[in-house]
Amino acid sequence: MKYYKVVNHLAAAVTIDTNITNYNLTLIHKSKYANLMDFFTSSSLELNLPLNFYYYFYNTITSTKGQYLTTFGRPVNDIYEVYALTNNVDHLGIYVHKNDLIKMIQDLEKIGFEYFNEGYYLWEFIYEKVRAKNHASKPNRSDSFFLFDNKKDCQYYIDNHKGGGQICEVELLTKRDIFKGDMNMLDIIPENFTCQQAQDNAEKYWNSEITKDPVFEYIFQGVCKLTP
Repeated sequence: MKYYKVVNHLAAAVTIDTNITNYNLTLIHKSKYANLMDFFTSSSLELNLPLNFYYYFYNTITSTKGQYLTTFGRPVNDIYEVYALTNNVDHLGIYVHKNDLIKMIQDLEKIGFEYFNEGYYLWEFIYEKVRAKNHASKPNRSDSFFLFDNKKDCQYYIDNHKGGGQICEVELLTKRDIFKGDMNMLDIIPENFTCQQAQDNAEKYWNSEITKDPVFEYIFQGVCKLTP
């Protein structure tokens, strides 16, 4: 079976061991964001709030130096409609108690404030959380190489994710583990999903369920040869 990979640039053939070179090299801020990702997901699971509310909430606190609630009108019976806080129509009809917002701010103060705009860390955090809990025998995405079985899917990845790159052929020399999943399961997650909804989608991914128009990625761990 033929495999392909999208790389930044490859002038000559090279042999890669995923124990050394893997997706982790791209996720350079994973440790830095770990506590923040844990807060986003745990709070969303507890309060059933959409994940993109947490982006907005956290970044607004960061930009207002913690004076977040003073920029809004009074809540009704200590309840805010989330739309009134974000002006995002996806948040119409969703409500949060003032005390929960205050607790969020207190929890975030312990983590620290820094503008966050790298949402893919959150999706990877959720996918890994589901894998570790329910699919521990399958390979960790961050410790792997991502491959495709045709050039068309490589081009889809270039156009929709990487924004450029070179397609190279891949020969598997030593296969320690490999998992085939539909990367569109990740692509179709709306930003206004709750953590529970995102976890449900991740569960489908790890169960090898597919979307209407699947784009299969192979999570490979082992030794392979890349040829331009």
